[in-house]
Amino acid sequence: MSFWLDMDSTMIHSHCGDTSSDAIPHTIPFIISKDNKLGTAFDVDGQWRHDVNHTHWVIIDLLMPRYITNIRGVMNGTTNIQDVKFYITSDLTAWGDAVLEVTNWQSYTKDDDDPWEYQMNIPKVGRYVKVEVVTTTDANNYLRWG
Repeated sequence: MSFWLDMDSTMIHSHCGDTSSDAIPHTIPFIISKDNKLGTAFDVDGQWRHDVNHTHWVIIDLLMPRYITNIRGVMNGTTNIQDVKFYITSDLTAWGDAVLEVTNWQSYTKDDDDPWEYQMNIPKVGRYVKVEVVTTTDANNYLRWG
């Protein structure tokens, strides 16, 4: 069971790299044959791992325009997201400003009974959601998210 609510790896449009357990970087989405892939994190109880110091990102295709008001996150890894930005659009060439920017992201764990959400200041309709993880709590800004 994925903790990416109502999502699976078929909804991944594109993303920055993965780092598999053998530390070989990959950029092709939907490869879920090894641990630590974004597709694995979407489809099963796993995590997305990317051992690169940069702004990590993923674009999610919701398959149709949706009205989005809140965003919540689940952490199931050893390195927490710290600063993150969210963008919503129906046109992949025009993202505009972030609809939500969070400093010191505080997500709930999969075992919490009362999860909280970040409410966006201005709800937005869009088909695509871009998540940019600017910083993590890892000293090298490596990503562990799932």
